[in-house]
Amino acid sequence: MLLTAFLIVTAEASTRYSGRDGQLEIPVPRIGRPPKIDGRLDEDVWQQAPILCGFTQFMPTDGVPACEETEALVFYDHQAIYFGLKCYYQDPSTVKATLTNRDEAFVDDYVGICLDTYNDQRRAFMFVFNPLGVVGDGVRIEGGDEDYTPDFTVYSDGRLTDGGYVVEVAIPFKSLRFPGNGPMTWGLNVFRKTRSQSIRLSWAPIDRNESNLLAQSGHLVGIRDVQHSRNIELNPVFTGAMTGQLDDPDDLGSRFERDSPKPELGLNLKYLLSTNLALDATVNPDFSQVEADADVVDINERFAIYFSEKRPFFLEGKDIYQTPYEVFYSRRIVDPIVGAKISGKLGPASLGFLSAVDDDSLGNAATNVARLKWDVMNDSHLGFLATDRRVTGYYNSVAGVDGIVRLTKQETFSFQGLGSWTDDVNDGKLRDPAWFAELNHSSRHFNIFFRMQDVFPDFRAQLGYIPRTDQVELAGFSQYSYFGPENGLVESWCPAVFYKLVYNHKATGYLDRKTDWIVSPQFNLNLRGGWEWGMSYDRLYTYYEDAAFPDQTQIYTWGCTPRWQKIQFGCLSHFGDTPIYDEVVPGKYWYAEPWVDLYPTSRLKLNMWLWAQDVTRRADDSFFARARIARVRAAYQFSRELSFRTIVEASRRKYYAEGGTLDELSKNVVVDVLLKYQLDPVTIFYIGWGNVFGADLGNDYRRTQEGVFAKASYLWRL
Repeated sequence: MLLTAFLIVTAEASTRYSGRDGQLEIPVPRIGRPPKIDGRLDEDVWQQAPILCGFTQFMPTDGVPACEETEALVFYDHQAIYFGLKCYYQDPSTVKATLTNRDEAFVDDYVGICLDTYNDQRRAFMFVFNPLGVVGDGVRIEGGDEDYTPDFTVYSDGRLTDGGYVVEVAIPFKSLRFPGNGPMTWGLNVFRKTRSQSIRLSWAPIDRNESNLLAQSGHLVGIRDVQHSRNIELNPVFTGAMTGQLDDPDDLGSRFERDSPKPELGLNLKYLLSTNLALDATVNPDFSQVEADADVVDINERFAIYFSEKRPFFLEGKDIYQTPYEVFYSRRIVDPIVGAKISGKLGPASLGFLSAVDDDSLGNAATNVARLKWDVMNDSHLGFLATDRRVTGYYNSVAGVDGIVRLTKQETFSFQGLGSWTDDVNDGKLRDPAWFAELNHSSRHFNIFFRMQDVFPDFRAQLGYIPRTDQVELAGFSQYSYFGPENGLVESWCPAVFYKLVYNHKATGYLDRKTDWIVSPQFNLNLRGGWEWGMSYDRLYTYYEDAAFPDQTQIYTWGCTPRWQKIQFGCLSHFGDTPIYDEVVPGKYWYAEPWVDLYPTSRLKLNMWLWAQDVTRRADDSFFARARIARVRAAYQFSRELSFRTIVEASRRKYYAEGGTLDELSKNVVVDVLLKYQLDPVTIFYIGWGNVFGADLGNDYRRTQEGVFAKASYLWRL
């Protein structure tokens, strides 16, 4: 009754636009007085805003009318665009809501906004809000993934209501990039996820037989005369640290020494050249990470392990550098002294240029990356990317072209061709190419790709992450998705198969020996309410260091529970045959990764992980290595701005000689605490303390590293 009365009142005051009825063109009004962002929507300006309603379900099945009511209100003034988001529930007790850190809204129920400010159906800003208004923000790139590592200045607040929750949002135009001063048409969709039912809704109906989701958005029409004057953002950063460590890190019996305090002052600058082009510069940057990378099980790895970028300077605009091969992996720039970058879009051209001087062991390394993407045809692009790194006695340059061509609404073709030029005092001059081609089909019931790539032996990408050269790979994947009846027990089940065949190159000619082969039948099952389970049965062949390892079998299984009010848990495990790469002999292994997330209160969150792996020699079943890592992360949110976090991690690695005799032991305990006050993505104050305690075969636990640090960062917008 209350919901019906509310709809009648607002219908008289505002125009309603039903996405389900195809009313997707919104003449968004300009209203001069901004609202107070408090999550209430009780000011008169909201009575003048159009109402987006008539949502449709798109997952697990698409085209079904929404089972829960959702409304979105929108208007703008010269400084920002404003959204009022109302999410109703038949059973409001099922709302999942925690007061948590920025970018951690996804564990709760959430409602989100997708803004394609260029209306090019290629890139969009994504803003997601949990019921208390906590934001998670990032970008969506068609042909790629959603990336929520970039942060933008957004003001939001939310509150629980008798019927669900309400979120109020202001997105400053200075946080966005758009083509000009208007009149403009922006792509828009509003989406929502409810954890208790594991369903996703959208205002603009999404047909999963069309792979480009941005092409199915509605539109905000007539945005004009917004604030677009050139402006400068200054971000002074002060850091101070006092550290201690062993005199010899490899000898636990060596003396522990503490360094003198190290205060540092840095400055970041952002200059908006226009509404669609930004220049960033940094001097003596603080590229430290507040939270260190979690330890990983690495006792029998064939290739280098990948770690995601977390440093703010590299995050904004990083999507422009994405190509099939990761030619630019920003974590290769380890300790920059100074850096600058420019990024944006001019008409059909997206461009980026990054330059930095990195403190390398051989001296100051000059690093440059250039990128250009040109929109062509309908939802396609051609691109050029070049990287260059030079230091005393060494240089490496890579350049090439890439692109995505949309053939139909369901098929795309991706390609890339590269050349590398390397001059090394040790290896001499190296010159070789690499190329990639993939045909992809994505529809409601089928996901299929065929891929071929070739990385020649002397190809080098010093600034990239290409862990393996000298390989010619042919791969394919096919998945069928069955969707159960509405409100049925089975939401979907998806049988699939993956195939990969890898050869290396001949010294003269092309293909030489087969080095890898895998066939992997897979199965995924999703049950109503958010239950997930899957498994795969892999048959493999490996050729490594002149030794063949045929007839290997590996079995994987994974699963997780729904996100209940107080708990969610899951596990990944696999076991089977593997080469032992250090000894080049056949082996066996098992691996398990269980995890538990606890929510004792709306402010406290506990995350617990365990990683465990054993590797044994097949010949005599003796151990080669064993590893265990346990990690607990506890976070308490005092308010939207103030939080406390502690991490305790214990790891143990054992290595055994032939016959099973314990040969090497490494044990570590890490304790890390942090107090954080954050007003926006840049205005932050941290104070933290960390300790590492280690032990080995000859020594009991003792402190090996210690650190106390503080950081203060402030954003001035001129």
